[in-house]
Amino acid sequence: PANTALPYATFLIVDDPDDRHLAGRSAVRRCRVQLDVWAADTKSARETADAADAALTVNSRRTVGGADVAQIARIDTRTGDDGEATRIFRRSSDYQITYYR
Repeated sequence: PANTALPYATFLIVDDPDDRHLAGRSAVRRCRVQLDVWAADTKSARETADAADAALTVNSRRTVGGADVAQIARIDTRTGDDGEATRIFRRSSDYQITYYR
């Protein structure tokens, strides 16, 4: 967003399928989320994204925000900028979240 202090992060739910099989809805859900970190330089973008990754990554089953989460794993990372005009740098990370409902 315009005039937002840097660094900041945005996220987008890319995919959250409602898995079904012959017995009905699956208890296991897997969704994909993209986290974008925006910063004034690549170093700040990387450091902020790394801090977010450390806070988000879950390797053992636990409750997060009321959901029974089995795993949150980073599956992809990309770096870029939004062009010459503003010179804001971005680091995008995709996460797969496995949870039970």
